[in-house]
Amino acid sequence: MPTRKTASLILAFGLVIIGLLSPAQVFGRAHSDQPAFQSGTATPTPTRRPTRTPTATVTPTRRATRTPTGAVTSTRTPTATVTPTRRATRTPTATPTPTRPSGTATPTPTAVVIKRYFILAGQSNASGRGELDANTEAPDARVFLFGNDYALHQAYEPADDPTNQVDAVSLDTIARHGFALRAGKDLAKAGYGKLAVIPCPKGGSKLEQWWATSDPFDRATLFGSCNYRRQLVAGTKSISAVWWYQGEAENASETLRDAYTANHTRLVSDFRQRMGANLPFVYAQLAKNEFADFNHGYQLIAEQQRRLETGSGYPEALPAHTMVVTFDLPITGGVHLTQAGQKELGRRVALAMRQRVFGEAIDGTGPRLRLTNPIQYPSGDRTRIVVTFDQPINTAVANYDNQFRVFDADGEVSISSVVRHPSNTAAVRLTLARATVGAATLSYGDVIPPGAEVWLVNVVKGASNLPTPRFGPLPVADAGLLADAAEGDEAGLLADAAAVGDAVSTATPTPTESATPTVTPSPTESPTPTVTPSPTESATPTTTPSPTESPTPTPTATPSITPSPTPDLVPQPDPLTSPTATTTPTASPSPTPELMPLRLWLPLIRRPS
Repeated sequence: MPTRKTASLILAFGLVIIGLLSPAQVFGRAHSDQPAFQSGTATPTPTRRPTRTPTATVTPTRRATRTPTGAVTSTRTPTATVTPTRRATRTPTATPTPTRPSGTATPTPTAVVIKRYFILAGQSNASGRGELDANTEAPDARVFLFGNDYALHQAYEPADDPTNQVDAVSLDTIARHGFALRAGKDLAKAGYGKLAVIPCPKGGSKLEQWWATSDPFDRATLFGSCNYRRQLVAGTKSISAVWWYQGEAENASETLRDAYTANHTRLVSDFRQRMGANLPFVYAQLAKNEFADFNHGYQLIAEQQRRLETGSGYPEALPAHTMVVTFDLPITGGVHLTQAGQKELGRRVALAMRQRVFGEAIDGTGPRLRLTNPIQYPSGDRTRIVVTFDQPINTAVANYDNQFRVFDADGEVSISSVVRHPSNTAAVRLTLARATVGAATLSYGDVIPPGAEVWLVNVVKGASNLPTPRFGPLPVADAGLLADAAEGDEAGLLADAAAVGDAVSTATPTPTESATPTVTPSPTESPTPTVTPSPTESATPTTTPSPTESPTPTPTATPSITPSPTPDLVPQPDPLTSPTATTTPTASPSPTPELMPLRLWLPLIRRPS
């Protein structure tokens, strides 16, 4: 019995134990097939969370990855500073160094397309000394300027602006109004597309200062600096022409005057060796000087310039070498063209370009001396001299402004009258106060102007109203072959004109424009006048001084013998300027800085005996 009772108790106790343990056993059995929980149920949660925690850190990891990606922006930021880097590359060029062009200085491309390039070079009258005032030449959207600051701007005066100049060798702190903008505007109006002028002049410079050195890009030299800028902005494109005005400095000594032809020929050769064998030169013959001895020295140089022109008939004449006349234009300060004179010079440069360079069928240069027997005594009469030109001329007023002079063995011979020849509209007849003695010479233009800022409106001019050059002294030929009624041989003019035309080198305008790297100007980069061109502009208007420019009365117009749409030049307001123009600020000029004291010049000037 006790055994049964004990067994029952044991059984009951076992059942209780089994009852208490069965949920855990059941739970264990139900999940015994999932090995993830075999190590216990308390560990799965922490195990999963640590697993998720690294997973959660993936996001920071990715963000960290993106952070360097964001740093790419910082990497691009230096890329954005490439432009300053390029500018910084240009900055050292303020100190002239004999370096060749570097690709780092290439201007930033824009939408501007330049069709033609022109180099402006020479001395002060190329740099410009005209007034900057309400009549300053207005800009034109088709005319640009690759300035001394190595930036491309819409062109303005002064074209040789020294503001922010890079190459110090050609720094001209008193540059003022010149002729380049007017010349460019007239060419643009004539249909020659967008163009750019590269200014390189230096006031007071002599020819020998312009010669090329062994390094044609040496920016410490005038030629090297100009050539460097030319290649920088134009690249492989050809230069349409060099606009050259220089020669006053060659009057510093007899040696320089006598060497002018050789020195100028070398200059042209240097330019053509580096910029193209057929590079056209359009150059200004020297204007007058207000002092007689200076003016005579200029006359001797001007005669050499005349002989160097293509078609002059002299062996020293150069191809593609065209001269523009200036001696009738108003001057101030003894030697410099006024603003109005510079504008007229610009008009004449454009006309010469159109005829002699671009081949238009116009008269862009005016009359020249006839090639054969231009100056002679008619029928052996030594009290008369006949001067014959290659085209009909205007009738005489005021003895053609008294610009003719005759010298013989006894000195200067007085002239009684000067008229257009009664039977030859292309000739002038001079009547002398006495017969000449021995060999005689004739000069034209070797007379000082009657005052400062005065136009010579009655000089010898052709049907297109352009003046003939100053010339001489030239010998008077003892021809004795022509009767007075036939003197001048007008029938031979066409043959001479054809000979001149055949000798002139012309260039066909490029039919298509090409994109050119340029620099977009800042609105504050240049003191560009705000004048708007008048809608009545014409390609070849007559530029003349305003009433305040000349202290002398306006002469009466000279009628032309042949029908012409353009009357003889008479001072009038310039139709291309606007009264609303604003004055361009520039440095104050110093008075005639290039002139030596007169006492030093007088012993150097020789007058023909």
